[in-house]
Amino acid sequence: MTTVVVADDQPVICAGFAALLDAQPDLEVVGTAPDGQALVGLVERTRPDIALTDIRMPVMDGIEAARLITADHPTRVLMLTTFDLDAYVYDAIRAGASGFLLKDVTAERLVEAVRMVADGAMLLARPPVGAWSRHSSTASRGRGPSRRPPVISARGSGRCCSSSPAVGPTPRSPGISTSASRP
Repeated sequence: MTTVVVADDQPVICAGFAALLDAQPDLEVVGTAPDGQALVGLVERTRPDIALTDIRMPVMDGIEAARLITADHPTRVLMLTTFDLDAYVYDAIRAGASGFLLKDVTAERLVEAVRMVADGAMLLARPPVGAWSRHSSTASRGRGPSRRPPVISARGSGRCCSSSPAVGPTPRSPGISTSASRP
C-alpha cells in the first residue's frame, strides 16, 4: 500500500484529490494540509511515501515545502499547479520534487502519476524549453548524475509513447510518455 498526503489551499481541490486517491485499492491518503508549513509537519508525523502538493499556497509554498521534505525524509514529492511556467518546473526539480503536473490532468492520469512516482519515476507535465539539451551537455561533461530515473512526460492531449535509446518507441497509456536514460 502506497501512503499519500495531499496539500492544497483550496479545500474542495484538496478534498477532491484526497478522495480520488483514497478510492484506489493500492493508495491510502493518510492526511491533508492547507499549506506548505502544515504539509511539512504532516510528513514528519505520518511518513508517507508520496506528498502531492500545490505549488502556490499561503504560509509556505509547495516548492519550499518540497525542499524541506526531501532534505529530511524519503517521501517523494509530486507538485501540482495551474500555472504552466518553466520557472516552476525548474524550481520544483531543484527543490527535490519527483514530479510536476498541471491541474488540468485527468483523474486517471493523476492516479497513474502517483503510482509512477511511487515506483521511482520522475514525472513532468511537459519538459521545460531547452531542458533536455542543457542536461545532456552537462551530463556529458561529467557534471550530471551518473544514473537518472526514468522521466515521464504527461501531456494534456494527444498520443504519447515510451522511448528508450535501447528499444525505441512503444505504446503507453494515452497522455503519458516515458523516456529512460541509461548511464
